[in-house]
Amino acid sequence: MELNDGLEVIGKTSFESCNWLQAITLPSTVRIIDERAFAHCSGIKTVELNDGLEVIRKSSFESCWCMYSIAFPSTVRQIEDNAFAHCHLESIVLPPLIACFA
Repeated sequence: MELNDGLEVIGKTSFESCNWLQAITLPSTVRIIDERAFAHCSGIKTVELNDGLEVIRKSSFESCWCMYSIAFPSTVRQIEDNAFAHCHLESIVLPPLIACFA
């Protein structure tokens, strides 16, 4: 699923438990992924986060069982508690200047 340019916030629980989602591409206009936005989306395998993203709120991708890797763009400054809890991440690429990783 590719989201439209101009979108700035993925709202709280926007896609929670949408098990049909397999891939997500966020436009560079998204600054915030709010709490539980993609939580329990057990079918998600790939997530493309682009420059512009600054904050990933708590439990945003909690229990996304099929997600094995994530790369954060250099613009990410904050990753909150349990953002990726219960994911089976094998590869994580963090930006060089992250201010808060809870």
